[in-house]
Amino acid sequence: MAELSLFGGKNGDGDLSAIKVPEKFFDEAPADRIPGNVTRHYARMAADIRTGSQTATTFDDAVGVQRLIDAIEQSSVSGTRVTLPASNRPIPLPV
Repeated sequence: MAELSLFGGKNGDGDLSAIKVPEKFFDEAPADRIPGNVTRHYARMAADIRTGSQTATTFDDAVGVQRLIDAIEQSSVSGTRVTLPASNRPIPLPV
C-alpha cells in the first residue's frame, strides 16, 4: 500500500501541481490505508446486502484484475497487443 497523491494542471501550464482533495470526499474510515480500505469495503458489502446494490468488489473482480495484469506482462514480453474479453461487469464506484 502506498500513500496516494493527486496532481494536475491546466492546458499550457507545463508543470503539474498537487491538488488537495476536498474534505467532503473523505469518510469516517480510519486514516491508516489498510484498516481504512477494509472498513470501506465492509461498508459497501453491508450497503449491498441492505439495498440489493452491487458496489462491493467481488472475487470475480479480483480474477479480472489478475487477468489484466497477466495480459500486461504477456504483452511486455512478446511485444504484441493482447486482447482480453470484456469485463464481467463495470467497476463499482464509491457509494
